[in-house]
Amino acid sequence: MSASRTATVDDVLAALPSSGSVLLTGAGREALGRLPAQLLRAAVDPDDGALLVTTEDAGERVARRVTNPGDAPDRSRVGVVDATSSGRRRSDPADRIWHASSPVDFNGTAAGIDRCFDALATQDHDAVHVLYDTLTTPFLSADSSTVARYAHHVSLQLADRTGIGLFPVHTNVTSDRDVARLKHLFDAVVAVRKSGGDRQVRCAGVEGDWRDWRDWRDLQDGDVGSGFVGVV
Repeated sequence: MSASRTATVDDVLAALPSSGSVLLTGAGREALGRLPAQLLRAAVDPDDGALLVTTEDAGERVARRVTNPGDAPDRSRVGVVDATSSGRRRSDPADRIWHASSPVDFNGTAAGIDRCFDALATQDHDAVHVLYDTLTTPFLSADSSTVARYAHHVSLQLADRTGIGLFPVHTNVTSDRDVARLKHLFDAVVAVRKSGGDRQVRCAGVEGDWRDWRDWRDLQDGDVGSGFVGVV
């Protein structure tokens, strides 16, 4: 059945809880597109902070991208937990970058998230929003039950804080069983699929669940004026 309605990033964000953890599912980056970053961009208000966890791209590079010139946020508003397997290993709290040894260094990553939250708390942000680049990376290298327990632990780290947490998973390389297990751990689920070359989106676990797929109108430059344009 084709989607009969159109959804924008603001529609999706409005359907999600203002605080809580959200699972984003899609068949790889090609399906998810820029939706995870766009949701973060739309969520971050001028008095908010952002916490990024990266398992694929170096933390320094991520930090530079999100603090590009223009109306991007000040560097003090952005914290990064670098859980990649390569690059500089020493954390730099002054730059708000914390390192874990690998995507499956779950203790190190969780500790980095806590320290990053603590550092951002000194800025008196109204909220701190989190984007974990993908949970698929640890699923490819560790026991799935361990990853699920870790994902649950991270969701609990966010539960007592104000802000939304976004956790993409790539369904083309993550088993249906593991995706189903994750869905039970999160407050809401946003699913994205490609249909006839276009993207469609559906939300679950929200007020007025979207029972139908809706055509996704991709965010264009200037559509959101949150002051967080550097993330996309």
